[in-house]
Amino acid sequence: MNWYAAFQTCASHGLQLLTINSALENFEISEYVRYTLNSVSIWTSGTDAGNEGKWSWMSTGKTFKETFNYWFKDEPNNLQRPCMGEDCLMVGYRETEQCFWWNDFPCSFELPSVCEKP
Repeated sequence: MNWYAAFQTCASHGLQLLTINSALENFEISEYVRYTLNSVSIWTSGTDAGNEGKWSWMSTGKTFKETFNYWFKDEPNNLQRPCMGEDCLMVGYRETEQCFWWNDFPCSFELPSVCEKP
């Protein structure tokens, strides 16, 4: 589902879209996504939709500067696809680096997501 639907789906179950607060949590989520969900990317609650370039966790309201970030080289880049910006954070597996990295991505794309308890 797209980022907005993922956010609303989590909320409708009394949960929140994933927030990553540390390198350890990033690693654990990456392992879960890759080996349990058998996926290469997921949505998180990270966004800069309200204030371009100011990334925060929609689920908690904290900024990335207050918590943690693990951007891939040259990200976020807000790559302008036709009629789209990249305002939502996806965590994706990079085969060349053999690990998960963060990437800004168009919110309208459909990806799996992970909900967590608030």
